[in-house]
Amino acid sequence: MNRIVVSVTDKNGNVTRKAFTGRVIVESFRSNNRTSFHAAVTQKNAIVVWANEPASYFEVLESFDHLAASGYPADFISAIAPATGETYAEELDI
Repeated sequence: MNRIVVSVTDKNGNVTRKAFTGRVIVESFRSNNRTSFHAAVTQKNAIVVWANEPASYFEVLESFDHLAASGYPADFISAIAPATGETYAEELDI
């Protein structure tokens, strides 16, 4: 586990920095909606998701179940699953 520092820009253009202990599990994942997602697992097993483009945000989710129900793209969730020990797979309607 390492100290992770994330810079987040709010809607007024103010930049804040958030720091926590954890490990990055997904870096610069580009989903279909073109958002560049990042994810980490904290020392307390929470999942942190942040993005810097096109919008900047930072969210802490208690568990993988919360992540799966959160509305993030299924391809991004499936990229996080192996690092958290989950067997989630993106369901395709084909």
